[in-house]
Amino acid sequence: FGAWAVGFAFVQTFSTLGLMGADWIILRQGSYYEGVGDTARLRETLHLSLRLSSGVLLVFGVAFGLGSSLIARTIFHAPDFASLLVLVGVMIPISGLGQLMLFGTQAFKQQNDYALIRNIVQPLLRLACVTAALLIDRSELSAFTGLIAAESFQLVLSLIALNRRVPLRGPTEPIERRKLTRFAMPVWGTKIVETARSQLFPVLLGSVTSFSASGAYVASQRIAVAPTAIIAAMNQVYRPMGSDLFLQGRDRELGTLFKSIGKWSFTLGLPLFCLQVVFRDDILALFGASFENAGTALMLLAISMLFNFGTGPVATTLLMSGRGTLALADHVLVFATEVGLALLLIPPFGLVGAATARLMGAVVNNGLRLLQVWRILGLHPYNFDYWKPIVAGGASTALAWGVVGGAGLQDGLQSVAGAVVIIVAAYVGCLLLFGLSDEDKHALSAIRDVKRRPRPSKTTSDVESPDLV
Repeated sequence: FGAWAVGFAFVQTFSTLGLMGADWIILRQGSYYEGVGDTARLRETLHLSLRLSSGVLLVFGVAFGLGSSLIARTIFHAPDFASLLVLVGVMIPISGLGQLMLFGTQAFKQQNDYALIRNIVQPLLRLACVTAALLIDRSELSAFTGLIAAESFQLVLSLIALNRRVPLRGPTEPIERRKLTRFAMPVWGTKIVETARSQLFPVLLGSVTSFSASGAYVASQRIAVAPTAIIAAMNQVYRPMGSDLFLQGRDRELGTLFKSIGKWSFTLGLPLFCLQVVFRDDILALFGASFENAGTALMLLAISMLFNFGTGPVATTLLMSGRGTLALADHVLVFATEVGLALLLIPPFGLVGAATARLMGAVVNNGLRLLQVWRILGLHPYNFDYWKPIVAGGASTALAWGVVGGAGLQDGLQSVAGAVVIIVAAYVGCLLLFGLSDEDKHALSAIRDVKRRPRPSKTTSDVESPDLV
């Protein structure tokens, strides 16, 4: 599992690297062209994005295939790992192009396709294909082959979904390619550092300690990052709408949307955080005895995730406001901090050292961006209403801890299932009792206004001026 996890970390990093910032060109500028009804320039924006990324993705794939033996011997001291790295080279362009097609569907401010494919179809495809592959041959190579099959299916589905929104073949009109490319470069760098941060520690643990440590870290991380599904869903709403509001100068509505997204990300993510911290040993018991020592790491990683869903969409806001260079500088600083701490802490402390480095990086990353968004745009996600999820989270977790302990449920499935039921029921009950605030109602109204407003007629100033932001 550790070897498989390291291979997948390489895919995630280099498939994102190969996008060259094209995903944000589509999200930011594509959403604007769609908003003003300029289909020709929207189509040209998609073409530019595909040209920008496809060649680089293929180069990375070939490089991994040719350099697999060298990487396996010199970095991981495991010659057998080369076979899996060849499959990594095959998967990089497939995964990257699938991501790009899926990002294209978000330009239409209708998240149905993205949510269905990314959050439902993709996980089910991975589960089905990898399971089928393991039934044929129980090895990491077979599992990775199943993963490639799943990503190939997702690429086809994403292409169909995008082509249904706007046919890729058709008339185009000129766009400001140089300006869009200049915008994409710092955004691309930011995305690379962000992805490298998330995939850094499995690779470092595999090369410095063992693949087993990588497996334990990835299992703990996958549990800890469960709230990212909530953050991703919120950002799917926020990215195109926030970009549109910013480019139109509708600052008040943008501020309302920013606060509401931040509050609800925190509200929905907090019960998962409480479950992971209080019942961490019970959760890890589901994976078997080899993961028993990962409890401290899971707690540290869960705390690091608290800084992600507890600070609002600050990273997205910096990028959509045109501060790509500043966001890139932030990422470089955080990445250097995490690498330095990882090299210092992993050799003596192993898994816990990696989790500690990750926690400190999250504190610096989100705290710094929170301050920057506040100083530059005057936005912050907090208000007095945050007491509701905090009180609800504390009360529901305390109730679950008392009931599970008093009932004498065994560690593992029984205690986790009991805790989940009690926390969810008590948490939702408390929130319903506290009620919906006026600010939340205004935010919902703003979202409806953005989605329902009539499209303005296309003019030259409409389609060109936002490139200058």
